[in-house]
Amino acid sequence: MVTIAMWFCGLSSVTSISSMLYAFSRDNGLPFKNSKVSAKFRTPAYAILLSVFLAFLCALADNVYAVVTSLSVIGLYTSYGIPIFLKLRAQLRGYWTEADNGPWTLGNWSKPVSFISVLWIVFVTVLFNISSSDVAITKHFTLTYATGKVFACVAILLIIYYTHQARHTFKGPNLGAYRAVHERITAKKLPAEPEGEENVIL
Repeated sequence: MVTIAMWFCGLSSVTSISSMLYAFSRDNGLPFKNSKVSAKFRTPAYAILLSVFLAFLCALADNVYAVVTSLSVIGLYTSYGIPIFLKLRAQLRGYWTEADNGPWTLGNWSKPVSFISVLWIVFVTVLFNISSSDVAITKHFTLTYATGKVFACVAILLIIYYTHQARHTFKGPNLGAYRAVHERITAKKLPAEPEGEENVIL
């Protein structure tokens, strides 16, 4: 049962990673193009292969998997926290109205629940970064508190990349139904969204 559970967990991870790699590459959010779609399976083949290769590299050294897992949890919680925080800020500034809510909403509980959620995500992120996670690089050198240090390095590299390239090439994902909300908040008229994107099974 454990093997089966780990297998399906790995499949879901590869699916999630490859989907994000494909989407960001397609929208010019990555420094390399990785958005080729398999004509036979209608899936992002290169993105899937890259995801599996990176996962294999993580298993080559002791305790690296634990660090990557911690970083994955941080990234997952942060991906939840960013839209929650942005909606909460839009609500507090009066940009977000009840008409912008979907068919299911927390109503008056939306703001307090969002506020508590953001606080919890900040707490969990700090907790994972300061947790003890040592990785033996060589016989004589061990990287202590590896999760926090790797997270800081990755964050710095991403900030540098965004500042020098991504902000000029990555215009964001297709907003769909929230296009009008974005235009009202930013007071900017967005260009027409591209049509005819390849249909991909994600």
